[in-house]
Amino acid sequence: MFNPSEHLIDIKGKKYLPVAARLVWFREEHPDWAIHTSVVERGDGWALMKASISSENGYTLATAHKAETKAGFGDYLEKAETGAVGRALAMCGYGTQFAPEFAEGEERIVDTPQVVAPGNPPAAKPSHLATEPQRKYIFKLGMIGGMSPDETKEMAKKKFGLDSFTLLSKEEASEIIEELQKLSMEEGAESVKPKEVPF
Repeated sequence: MFNPSEHLIDIKGKKYLPVAARLVWFREEHPDWAIHTSVVERGDGWALMKASISSENGYTLATAHKAETKAGFGDYLEKAETGAVGRALAMCGYGTQFAPEFAEGEERIVDTPQVVAPGNPPAAKPSHLATEPQRKYIFKLGMIGGMSPDETKEMAKKKFGLDSFTLLSKEEASEIIEELQKLSMEEGAESVKPKEVPF
């Protein structure tokens, strides 16, 4: 039986379960489940990958995304795919407590316990907020879908329960971009590509 504690490594004083170990654990418990990966979008020196995990009867249990750039990794496409798979596995409970894929803040650990006063959600840190190119691209796609900038902002705020569109994170922006791209494709609109990397 797989024991995750035997495969933990230490990164900056925090325990981490590598994606390879999560895969072994997953396959041991569910050899007939499937992991599907695909390129959502790719540009000059960047890629956004998607990974989905489905049961033997085809029911999707988790879907995750990960973006990487060539500036961050020479093999950015593979790193983005591994990251997306790692996030999807963590969403299914494989190493969730040791998963920096749910990353935010200096140590990039999003699932760290936090003390939060009722009614005062923690503010996203500036380095992890949606970038200007992402926000512009969201508005561009919203316009293609027939929404005004204000309607696009309201849609994003409602979807993620944000007090302000400026609190939109990079991950949330990527999710909205994917949804708006699908919407524009369904309506037969031309795909719009950003001039800059949208994350």
